[in-house]
Amino acid sequence: MRRVLLLSIVVGSLVALVACTGDGVGAVADGPDASDPSRTDDTVDTGDTADTGDTADTGDTADTGDTADTDPPSTDDTDPSSTDDTDDTDDTDPPSTDDTDNTADTDDTDDTDDDYVPVMPLVCEGEFTESDLEDLQACTTIIGSLTVASSSLEELSLPHLVRLEIHRGVQISENDNLQRISMPRLEEIVPSSSSGYPFVIAENDNLRHIDMPRLHMLTYEIHIHDNKALESLDLSGLTMMNEGSVHLTANEALKTLDLSALTTILEGGLEVYDHPALESLDLSALTAVSGFRFGIVNNGALTALDMGALTSVSGGEFQLRGLGATGLAFPALETVSVEKRFYISEMPSLLTLSFPALRTVTVNGAWDMQHNEKLHTLSFPALTTINVADMVRVTNNAILTLLSLPALTSCDAYLRIEENPTLLTIEIPEIVHWGSLTWHNLYIADNPRLGTLKLPKLIFINGTITVSNTNVFTAFAAPELTTVGASIRLVNNAVLFAVNVPLLQSTALDLEVRQNPVLNSLKAGSLVMTGRDFIVADNKMLATLQMPGLMQVVRHFTVSDNPALPQADVDALIAQVEAFSGIGGNITTDGNKTP
Repeated sequence: MRRVLLLSIVVGSLVALVACTGDGVGAVADGPDASDPSRTDDTVDTGDTADTGDTADTGDTADTGDTADTDPPSTDDTDPSSTDDTDDTDDTDPPSTDDTDNTADTDDTDDTDDDYVPVMPLVCEGEFTESDLEDLQACTTIIGSLTVASSSLEELSLPHLVRLEIHRGVQISENDNLQRISMPRLEEIVPSSSSGYPFVIAENDNLRHIDMPRLHMLTYEIHIHDNKALESLDLSGLTMMNEGSVHLTANEALKTLDLSALTTILEGGLEVYDHPALESLDLSALTAVSGFRFGIVNNGALTALDMGALTSVSGGEFQLRGLGATGLAFPALETVSVEKRFYISEMPSLLTLSFPALRTVTVNGAWDMQHNEKLHTLSFPALTTINVADMVRVTNNAILTLLSLPALTSCDAYLRIEENPTLLTIEIPEIVHWGSLTWHNLYIADNPRLGTLKLPKLIFINGTITVSNTNVFTAFAAPELTTVGASIRLVNNAVLFAVNVPLLQSTALDLEVRQNPVLNSLKAGSLVMTGRDFIVADNKMLATLQMPGLMQVVRHFTVSDNPALPQADVDALIAQVEAFSGIGGNITTDGNKTP
């Protein structure tokens, strides 16, 4: 059973209540004159506070017989044939008390849209289908569910709907002839209690337009997917998602998505995935994202994305991937704090990426900046704090030349800088302590043109430093470094000539210097111990190994295949260590220079 309630405006003690069950409309409660058989049409007029009799005095022919008007007629009104009261102002009779403001009340409509005729509030409750759409045309509120599936409908219009309160979902799907969905006055979509069903518009092959221009508050989940002819989606009035979300997927013809009024995503989400024709997405008013999921992904024709007002990102994840944008700027963004991932990746045309105000990044997952093939520079001039549980990946950026973190002072993250073939410089000049309670590595590998790594103030890293597979990197320098919480690995650097770690005292795991063919000398004058292995191997030109303070190698000692390094120097170093705490594992020293 479907129930429709029509609630009129209250005037004094007069209330009209009309109920509709789908079988017809009937009056279930009238005002005091309801018993009058001569009164046929004034149940609406008696409640209109702007229509208490004054409109008849301006020429309103429809109001001359309004039995609800209790004012005595003017002398000019005694002629039953007269329908024009325009000369009532000359009446000698005193005006009724209700007519004292008639000159200011000639227009009693509250609607500002000249093309829209307002209707009385009408609440429709039930589980509706396409067969009920005609009955729903006058509804201003729908409570319940709506299913329109596999119909021959060409347009779905609910012209007066203002509020949609969903109990068991809305499903508009597989309607092959449907071309437009229009809800021009819809303002709110909210769940009824315990609703667990989404609002779905899906697989309508000829649907071209969805219009909800006045929807301003969304506290519900909308899924719009696989409508292959959909060209436009108008959500231009949407200002806030409060525990609401919009998920758009694989609407392959979608060209425009208007979210120009959206300012806040609060405990909700926005996902726009896999729209190859999408050219326009306006997010210029968005200031805060605090949703469980935000993703603009695989929209290759989207060449511009304005997020200039965004100041903070929090919640579950934030992804920008697979866009055609040539530049992305976040001039106001100061903080990012998300649970799963923060991705800006896979943008083949991206030339510039700007975060001038970003101060802190906290991710309980990964932060990715990968596969941006035309990006020249990554710079975060204000970034002081990185706290990423999984990994920060700067990888596979084909022409990246500079990674600059000039203000970074605190890094609790595994930073992986890998396979950037033109990367020349990595600058982290202010970092002092890297990592705290858990291991966080600095991994730099397969950047063949890397020439400069700046870590002038680094004292402690609770993890591993790796520099490997470079072709032009000549010197590793960490002049203030004293403690390494895991390992130092310098491996396969074609022109590495010098290693400068004069204050290094210990590594919790390994010291590994291997396959650096032009390395001439290795000096670590303050090194006392390695917590696991000591490995110096396959360095063809290494002639000097000086570790005057080394007293303990907890596990294996390997100094081998260094044909320019005198074996006598190696034997002396072994004897030195054995004289103190010793070597706990195997000793391998073959392949060094012998007399």
